[in-house]
Amino acid sequence: MFASLGCQVGDQYVAHPNCQVTLDHIMKKLCQEDRTLRTFRRAIVFSNLIKKDLMQLLIAMKDNRIIIDKTVKLFAELTTPVESLLLIDVMSKSDAGRSTIIELNWLLYSAKESFLEPKATRRIVDIIRMLLDEGVEPNSANEDTLTDCISLLRNILHVPESRPTSNGNSTSYQNRLIWNLFSQNFDKVLINLATRKLSGKWKIGVVQLIVLLYKDQQEIVLQKLLNQWWEASMISDSSEDNESNTSPPDHYSRTSGEPTSDSSDTSMTDMNGVSEQHKTIKCSPSHKKHPGLARKPFNRGNSLKKIETLERETKHQERSSYTALKTTDSGCDTLGETPESASTSSNDESPERKAKPVHQKPGNMIHKPRKAKQILSAEELRELKMKKLHRRALNHSSLSTCSRHYAVNLNLQQHNPTNEDISHILKEFTVDFLISAYACIVEELRRQLVDNRDDLIDSSHFSWLITYFLKFAIQLELDYESIRPVLSRDAVTFLVYQGVFLCEQFENSHLHSDFDKASRLRKQHLVVTAIREVLLALNSYLNVCYITKESKQLLSQLQSELCGMEDLRNLLVMMLRQFNPNVHCRSYLIDLICTNHILIDTIDKCPSLKDSGVMFYHLKQFTAIDLMKQYGHLLEFYQENGTAINDCIFNMMHHVVGDLDSLSSLFQPCIIKSFTLIYENSPQLLEDWSDLIEYVIHQFIKSTKSVKTEKPKNNVEVNREWSREDCDPLFWYFVQSANSNDPIGSILQLYADSGVQNKTRIGLIEQLLKQDIICDTQFNELMAKEPIVTVERERAKVNVQQEVEYLKDQLLNEGMESLITWLQKELLKACHAKLSLVQETEGVVEPSPFYYAIKDEAMPIIPWNCEQYSAMQNHVFLLFLHKLGFALPADTGHSFARIPKTWSPAIMFNLAMKLGPVPEGWIKFDASELRDHENNDIEDGST
Repeated sequence: MFASLGCQVGDQYVAHPNCQVTLDHIMKKLCQEDRTLRTFRRAIVFSNLIKKDLMQLLIAMKDNRIIIDKTVKLFAELTTPVESLLLIDVMSKSDAGRSTIIELNWLLYSAKESFLEPKATRRIVDIIRMLLDEGVEPNSANEDTLTDCISLLRNILHVPESRPTSNGNSTSYQNRLIWNLFSQNFDKVLINLATRKLSGKWKIGVVQLIVLLYKDQQEIVLQKLLNQWWEASMISDSSEDNESNTSPPDHYSRTSGEPTSDSSDTSMTDMNGVSEQHKTIKCSPSHKKHPGLARKPFNRGNSLKKIETLERETKHQERSSYTALKTTDSGCDTLGETPESASTSSNDESPERKAKPVHQKPGNMIHKPRKAKQILSAEELRELKMKKLHRRALNHSSLSTCSRHYAVNLNLQQHNPTNEDISHILKEFTVDFLISAYACIVEELRRQLVDNRDDLIDSSHFSWLITYFLKFAIQLELDYESIRPVLSRDAVTFLVYQGVFLCEQFENSHLHSDFDKASRLRKQHLVVTAIREVLLALNSYLNVCYITKESKQLLSQLQSELCGMEDLRNLLVMMLRQFNPNVHCRSYLIDLICTNHILIDTIDKCPSLKDSGVMFYHLKQFTAIDLMKQYGHLLEFYQENGTAINDCIFNMMHHVVGDLDSLSSLFQPCIIKSFTLIYENSPQLLEDWSDLIEYVIHQFIKSTKSVKTEKPKNNVEVNREWSREDCDPLFWYFVQSANSNDPIGSILQLYADSGVQNKTRIGLIEQLLKQDIICDTQFNELMAKEPIVTVERERAKVNVQQEVEYLKDQLLNEGMESLITWLQKELLKACHAKLSLVQETEGVVEPSPFYYAIKDEAMPIIPWNCEQYSAMQNHVFLLFLHKLGFALPADTGHSFARIPKTWSPAIMFNLAMKLGPVPEGWIKFDASELRDHENNDIEDGST
């Protein structure tokens, strides 16, 4: 069958007349093969089909569009990742499954190896360029082929190395592929794809390609290279001669910050220069620290000044080291190098290059006499940098993909690129990408994710784009308008929505296999780091002087919106509540605590929220013992954390002890033990830290065993009359009464015989469940036989509304009035979200209900803090929700209770009003029309 594709005739590959039919037949068999054993793909491994026929067909076919399209589609199908074809965790448990995985991996390795041929990657790039020139309309054949081309490149780059190398400088398949693609100006094509106005499924593939290009690139390395590029460009641009000289006589005098010309020869020469120039540059081990903390200190008060001083000294040392290298991106010589190592090889130069003009210095004269450097002010440096970025953007926008000639340089093809070479190539691409395409691709990806009803798109790419690239945009001091879609309310609201969705998944983690646990945890971590980067960028732009007055106003408005966004603040609280050291990594906890610290600092600096109570309400949630326990867990690593991270911990503890007067929240073994070790082993503590430690330890010793520890409200049980003496005989009473017709009544009688008269039937059932004497099934059976209002209904013939009032009174008597308030807030937020889809509303719509409303899904009642989470385990409160008409987790299969999607804004608003008085500040919409609507069927509104 494979022989019907074509054959080699001399130096050319000739397609068989039945080639199209054969390609269709192969594709059909791939689609119909066994989904478990994948026998047809495994047969292709041994037939050498890819190298022998398909690759030859791809390169040889120039004019037959049908064969080209089918060949690319077949390649994309054959290179589908193994994890997309099989359940790896299941298949790896058997010998047959392991053999299948190995053989399919060999198919991918052979495909990746075949694409190391520059002609192969060039052919795909040429096809993409041809499609862009012709135009890509939605639902057209060109769009399908473009999607297949991008999927093929994505799949090839996704294939892992078949033989991992122990030496970091060894050439890998991945490096050679990236080198070949960029030597063929694929970076320009990729940016052209990202900036296209038309949207399609191929846009997601573009994002995935960018992710794979940067997969092995450390952020701190690119930050260092961009700093070096900036300093070198300022040296060159401060001279008018260098500013106007875009065609230097020697390729070592080219500034790589400038866009290369369309000539492929020039482009290849530049890249060879890049590979030679940076072999001595290495990343300092100190850069392996947490990247977000290195750019923006989290400290406040005296500790803030000390940290800022340390960071200024660090930045000064880094810049001094860059200056000492005297290495520019144009390939200038470095200090300490010999003339032989710094100069180009004369044997490789053309005769034209060897014939130097009279006015030129001899080749062995490395150090040219220079004029004294002109000291430029910060404004002048900023202006030079903006001119350079503007000129680069204009030059890039003027390049047309159809006008370029891509010639292959033989020396370049045979070059073995190192990791440093790839880093420098990606540095150049990063600058162009940020200037031209970053904001476009982030906004388009967000739009597609919002429209994605089937969750077929990986949302973590959105978080990754913000986490990885936003810091570079700040580093290059791009104008706010250039990244406005990234640094925006829409971007943050979608991050918050994704965070809520992932947190609910985590609550349901027992329903998922361990196979996708790492992926879900990674997505959670990316949401946190993305929020951190947005807050850092916002604070950075608010503190600079080079942005316009209009931008300042927009940023101040954004600051007010984000700080006033309750879901954003509560999301960090919920993530801290859910943190489990046995599941999550410590870096996740660090990012959570540091991001919360930045948010608090941002709220503190927001002028529109002064005296609003937002800060106090947010901090009050951290008095919960469970949240302080997370801070105590991170404090155990005091010596490893670093000053900035430790300051985030002590700052929050200062608030809890001082502003909130909740000293007992710190009376935990892990915190007291860490305080003792820190105080004994760290003589040079900051004054604020030592004061806090001394005060907490002194109060703890003073109280000894007689301290009356404050219990948070979330620890209040439904029946507070249960003492230790009452709990001890419960198991024995249940054993004695289990076989009786009325076991609950028998237990109550036994308690009455022993003199205990204050027990209720419902309280007794709940205590049996709490002590694990009965299981959930038995509990539900007992509750079904013994509903909470049975006696009341029989005696008073009360209606549903009276039952709701009875349950509400019981919750209020148990000190749970804050839960009623929480329920009202969630209803009003949901009402606001639904109304915002059809009319103009005031204030910020909270992210979670807004996106659930857009997707036309039931909105969750989210237990943000520890008190609310405990309430969702309280059966009286669950019964209260059920009587109100909410969909309980047991009914929907979700972790959170739901507001039925059939409820109108009027139903939600009037229900919130019936639960109790509502402050006017909570209503952010025109409620005049809703107040007149009465709904007597709320209990029937659930779905």
